[in-house]
Amino acid sequence: MLLAWALSGCALLQSPAPGPATSDCDPRDQEVARLQQTLAERDAEVQQLRAQQSVQATALKEITVEVARAEVKLRRLATQADAASRLAEAEVALLGMETEAQTPLRAAQIAEAQRLLDAGAESFAQGEYGAAVELAAESQAIIETLAGGGRLVPGVRDAEETPLHTPLALRTRVDSNLRAQPGRTEPVLSLLRQGTALQAHAYRGEWLHIHTDDGRAGWVYGPLLEAPNPPAE
Repeated sequence: MLLAWALSGCALLQSPAPGPATSDCDPRDQEVARLQQTLAERDAEVQQLRAQQSVQATALKEITVEVARAEVKLRRLATQADAASRLAEAEVALLGMETEAQTPLRAAQIAEAQRLLDAGAESFAQGEYGAAVELAAESQAIIETLAGGGRLVPGVRDAEETPLHTPLALRTRVDSNLRAQPGRTEPVLSLLRQGTALQAHAYRGEWLHIHTDDGRAGWVYGPLLEAPNPPAE
């Protein structure tokens, strides 16, 4: 169309007197028409390339989605056996812990390990194998703490502070002193009323390093603590 328009201006004009015909088409107009035609062709080529790229991008996106789905499926299949194994190991170890004599604190630790194990089994049933593995590992950490010396032992002088693998939710059985350091003669920071909720993060001898929900921290004598919902006797 551009070429036709440009050439339309290049009509031959007849001289009023007899003689050779002349053209009013300037060479510059012819060059402009040629360049415009070339530009139109290039623009068409660009549009065609863009259309091809769009098709290729859509195909690549579909392939990427399929690959991602395959990877997720492989991960789920790969961790299913591992999750089942971890849960079974923790359950067997926990049964061994429950057959031993229980103190209030030990019972609280076992109850927390059981809660984590139950949550892991629920995640496994829902196909969330990664979460099941993590919960089984947390339960196993508590069990290993109990089996590997994580029990409260008499005496403080020669004992070392040992962190718990997983913070333990507890509460005070009676009004209890929160002390700056483990020991009956250490300064009292405040009084924890009966039923005060807290978390134990470490132990030293029979003393637990705790944090309360209202931001207090210090040491409490272990036998004065119990699980939030102690098992029925």
